Amino acid sequence: MASRNSKRNAVLTMDDQVDALRADMADLRADFAALMKDVVSASRTGAGEVREQVFDEVQKRIEQLGEAADSLKTRGRQGVDRMEQTIADQPLASVGTAFGVGMIIGFLLHRR
Repeated sequence: MASRNSKRNAVLTMDDQVDALRADMADLRADFAALMKDVVSASRTGAGEVREQVFDEVQKRIEQLGEAADSLKTRGRQGVDRMEQTIADQPLASVGTAFGVGMIIGFLLHRR
């Protein structure tokens, strides 16, 4: 019973991480859209100082996007490592779970 709870917690934690990453990506998209509006505005005014500020902002956003990608990569790797550890700790349960999921998917696809 304890292993089921730990699996559920691991799945919930992974789901929570995926949701957090989606929220981060949505924030980045919104920031990028705002930045693009600033770029369009700056190009219309033709002010050199504004262009420099926008360029600096673009560089900052690119760095943030790179950090978010690194974070996503790290979180994904951690999730895979946890899953591999769970499989190594409980190989029979893992095989049984995979078999059960495969049977359900096969049944659902066969019904179509």
